[in-house]
Amino acid sequence: MNRNKRVRGTKEIVVDILLEHPDWNARQVYDRYKLLLGDSRKVVTLSAIQKQIENINPILETAKKEGLDNIWSMNTLKEHPLPPDVIPILLRIKKNIPALPLTIRIAIWVSRFYTTIEPQSADNAANLFRIAYLYALNEARCTILGIEFNTEQIDDINPSEILKNLQKYSEFIHQKKKDGEENG
Repeated sequence: MNRNKRVRGTKEIVVDILLEHPDWNARQVYDRYKLLLGDSRKVVTLSAIQKQIENINPILETAKKEGLDNIWSMNTLKEHPLPPDVIPILLRIKKNIPALPLTIRIAIWVSRFYTTIEPQSADNAANLFRIAYLYALNEARCTILGIEFNTEQIDDINPSEILKNLQKYSEFIHQKKKDGEENG
């Protein structure tokens, strides 16, 4: 078997897993990697995943120093100012969506979109968060992978499709957490 085909996309998958679970060890990342790939013939070894993590960790550390993936609070406005109009929306999001952290990076994306989605209701605020989360996640991913962040791929997606897919993903994550609590 051609080994190159087995590892194509591994780094991207590992980055995605680490962005979602920055505190996971190599074994946990490897288990999620195998779950995502499904076909065991395409799965690289645990040592290959460990090597990817070793290569990615210094980049993650550099990204942490930027502070964009720290939790947003009113104090962070000193270093990362946002329009005053978005503050009540961010506070509503922080209160109503405790399952996912509101990072500075996500708050910045919320500030870019809040005039396009009326965030008056809790549902609309959640939708605004989900779209901002998608952009923030992809921005962080591209930064870590060392590629230019181009929003055109996301911009072309129908917003209702984004929200539907994010809802399915949120339900999947919630179920996994619930399963883990029941088994752990």
